Amino acid sequence: MSNSLSNTTTSFSTFGKDYLSFGLSIMPINEKNAPALTSWTDLQKKGLTQNELLTLAKKAPIRLHIEQEWTKKDGTKFINKGISIINKIGEPLGLAIICGAVSKNLEVIELDCICDKTLDLYMNFKTLILLDDSLANLFSDFLIASTNKGYHIYYKCEEIEGNQQLAVNIQTIGEGGYTVAYPSVGFKFIQGDVRKIPTVSVKQRKKLFEIALMAAKNWK
Repeated sequence: MSNSLSNTTTSFSTFGKDYLSFGLSIMPINEKNAPALTSWTDLQKKGLTQNELLTLAKKAPIRLHIEQEWTKKDGTKFINKGISIINKIGEPLGLAIICGAVSKNLEVIELDCICDKTLDLYMNFKTLILLDDSLANLFSDFLIASTNKGYHIYYKCEEIEGNQQLAVNIQTIGEGGYTVAYPSVGFKFIQGDVRKIPTVSVKQRKKLFEIALMAAKNWK
């Protein structure tokens, strides 16, 4: 994937097709990195199809069997049917990957380095992995993205959990969560192949968490 693009609905559908073909569930997000959909709950269980992606890009609703009760500003209630994109005219759309089983057990470790101008947190994390016999050979295979706040490390595992706050500046995104991804503004892949996200063992995943905590402790 190229790392340059204008964020529009068309861009979301264009790059979204690639993610879907790689077995990853995706959704559009707004400028605040929040879901730009009337609902994304159903997408946590069943990802978009290519046809649904194109339908959404045309600003048409999908999955009309889904009904939600909404309340207008005047207090009156109505039933909203289906899933639709919500964004103002001209508002750019970013893209998020929905983690968990819907994306083949994808989990992401997010390192928040926004207050770390020296990038010591990321370098500590990387160094500790390279010193670990069970993970050193895997590091070059990890899909890693740089973000406007830090770094995201992507991997898959047969056993994952929901989002976890490992430390003040480190969290995992798993079942029921989503991670902002390229081509969203400020996000780009700097290592690995999104088509070949590595799978770690349960023991290796546990070790990754331990190393993340060690890196956070050393950074402080």
